[in-house]
Amino acid sequence: MVTGCGGVQGGSDLYGHVTDHEYPYTERDVSELMVQLCSALKFIHNINIIHRDVKLENCLVSRSHSIASIITR
Repeated sequence: MVTGCGGVQGGSDLYGHVTDHEYPYTERDVSELMVQLCSALKFIHNINIIHRDVKLENCLVSRSHSIASIITR
């Protein structure tokens, strides 16, 4: 779910989520996160915004483990 730019209350970046995760991600978990990321990128591209620094640290994850925002820096 894309919510725009900014922080997510109670969430973390995707890098922290992956490295702190107690259990390894399944292939299905990764594919679901990638679908969300691609959807978010498609959304911002459709409104003529290009993100030039896509990386785990710039993807915020909500408590429900969905990608909540892409930070534009």
